[in-house]
Amino acid sequence: MSIVLILILFVGITNNELKGTWIGEYSVHPDIEAYLPYERVMTLGNFSYFEQGPKYELTKERKGYFLNIFSIIKSEYNTYQVVTINKDSLQLKNEFHIESNYKTFRRIDDSLKNNQKIGLVGKKFLFSNYKVTDTIEFKNDSLFKSSSDKYLSDWKLIKHNGFQILFLRDYLPFIVKNQNGNIIELKRLENINDNYKMTEIK
Repeated sequence: MSIVLILILFVGITNNELKGTWIGEYSVHPDIEAYLPYERVMTLGNFSYFEQGPKYELTKERKGYFLNIFSIIKSEYNTYQVVTINKDSLQLKNEFHIESNYKTFRRIDDSLKNNQKIGLVGKKFLFSNYKVTDTIEFKNDSLFKSSSDKYLSDWKLIKHNGFQILFLRDYLPFIVKNQNGNIIELKRLENINDNYKMTEIK
């Protein structure tokens, strides 16, 4: 019995390195030099694993377990192998996919949790950061229109472990930092100053 308890304690200690909430960044295909947005967010608890994404990307939420000592994160639908991890970035690969297909994640700090009620449907925003300006209109609860693209595309706002994540198809996911009046502040974690604003146009 004591051996089992020691093993559980040891696994729990090794799992601490991965505990937390991680937001998807890229699905990397080095052999063809392709970096595609990976539209997922997942939380790893003591042993538990919970992953979400927009329905156009992930039709069902995934729940399972992880064992860092064996470098695996597993659900009913998939198995990730842990390739590398440091303080704020994580690289995984699907066990049954080609060797060169890697998924990269960034750890989200708890300071970015946000429980504000964010309403986007039927609203138009000026979307901007230090080098990009665009106009986005959220036509309904699943489609948006950007002034830089003539086609409608998919979107979803997800609440996950106290965070709010905005998914716009084919974009890296955004963390909703704050809403102040008609301005919604967004953040990505690829670069330290990767901050965005959506200013409502009335």
